[in-house]
Amino acid sequence: MQVQIHSALIATAIAAATAQAQFQIVDLSPFYNADKHALCCGANEFPVGDVTYFGVPYYLGPPSGNNFIYLNGTNPVITTIPLNGAAAQRVRTIINTEWGQPGPNSYLRIEFTGMDSTVYGLDLIGGVHIRDYGPAFTQSFEQNPPTCTRNAFIASTRQSKFDVQTFSLPAAIRQSGLASVRLIDTGAANFQRGMLMAMTLDTRTCEANINDDCQVDLFDYLDFVDRFSRLDPEADFNGDGSIDFFDYLDFVQAFSEGC
Repeated sequence: MQVQIHSALIATAIAAATAQAQFQIVDLSPFYNADKHALCCGANEFPVGDVTYFGVPYYLGPPSGNNFIYLNGTNPVITTIPLNGAAAQRVRTIINTEWGQPGPNSYLRIEFTGMDSTVYGLDLIGGVHIRDYGPAFTQSFEQNPPTCTRNAFIASTRQSKFDVQTFSLPAAIRQSGLASVRLIDTGAANFQRGMLMAMTLDTRTCEANINDDCQVDLFDYLDFVDRFSRLDPEADFNGDGSIDFFDYLDFVQAFSEGC
């Protein structure tokens, strides 16, 4: 009976998470300067239009003409996307490179600026946060913060691909609003150039992300239930000094809000 109750709660929470999800797809069309289908290695299979990866919606541009941002030109190549104080807990991106380079050096930086002038920046490292879209660069990436990079698409040729990243914003930017996102490329042709396919703002809280992998899913639920059953101090979800059914209810509520 206990397993049946857990299953019912999981189903209810997942449905609620979907219903309550709040996303804002960023319109990148003013900055499109290249056609992803013109790239090599089966890139003609790259999806366009509205897609959803890991429960997050994105827009991948029109089926013809320019449909992504290609950071190419005289260094530093800078693209600034104004967001005018948009609310966000996290920024979800689809970023890859052409001619990707492995670390430890970084040739692509992303910066998030708040309305209070707070700047949160991260140097994106090949093989850690980003990788080549084509077959040449096959290193794995880090599926934990600060980017929680995951593969989202692989062509039938298993050569072309793109990946999603999750950037959790600092408290100051969450409170003041997001003024802009800036990409700074210092690579070169035939070396490495950045490619921004899509961007979505995520306004959901993330308290139920027990395993700290930037998404709330069944594994977080199972981790919490395990800690709760063992009376692990970390199961004191509401922080009142005791582990009881109220912690369980509070977790389920947070789980329903998603991440």
